[in-house]
Amino acid sequence: MSTVASAEDTITLAELLDQLGDVPIERVRFRQPLGSATEEEYVRFVEKTKRGCELIDGVIVEKAVGYYESRLAMVLGRLLGNFLVQNPLGIILGESGMVRIEEQVRMPDVAFYPLSAFPSGRLPRTAILGVTPTLVVEVISPSNTEGEMQRKRHDCFQAGTLLFWEVDPEERRVRVFSAEFTRVWPGGRLLAFENETDFQIIDLNTATGLAAESEPEPEPAEEPEPVKAKKAEPKKAAKKKPTGKKSK
Repeated sequence: MSTVASAEDTITLAELLDQLGDVPIERVRFRQPLGSATEEEYVRFVEKTKRGCELIDGVIVEKAVGYYESRLAMVLGRLLGNFLVQNPLGIILGESGMVRIEEQVRMPDVAFYPLSAFPSGRLPRTAILGVTPTLVVEVISPSNTEGEMQRKRHDCFQAGTLLFWEVDPEERRVRVFSAEFTRVWPGGRLLAFENETDFQIIDLNTATGLAAESEPEPEPAEEPEPVKAKKAEPKKAAKKKPTGKKSK
């Protein structure tokens, strides 16, 4: 027997999009009734369509994608992975790794987990990893909205994430968030692991080898040389003009 939802149980599509962080409507995928997708249905959908999607409030939302953003995420993963090979502090996941964060299923572009996150020393063999990452990295695409990124950061910090990096290729800027501070590194500079909690700065432009097509940055204007003040010359005494009269 079907039931009819009361007005109090319904929301408008505009309210749903606002709840999801104002993501573009073309990235929202759903089956009736809207907002009731389960994790099992979500996993089947991702496996069948091979699309990068997240499960937010029971709604399957496609991730913003782009080849350059994907390449940059791979470069970051490689750099962190190379470091972790030499310094076995933990593991990283790539952009197709499904992670449960605050009852939502996310796909961070890069996620770091310290070894302490797996006390048994073994990784669980499940489609969705139910462990909160210590570090989340997201490479911003043109269709990402500030609302969805703010929602994602909030969920991550509520679940226990320590750092959240937003890499913006268009602005060549990295914003580093924690629950306590926000820092901005312009010019493609990013933090790299030193140990589980400390980080150092590396240059992404050097690391990637290639830069995205963009307008060249203006060269800094040269500062004018200071003008040296001239020393005032002493005034010469004025010569007396001859009067033409002879003294007696």
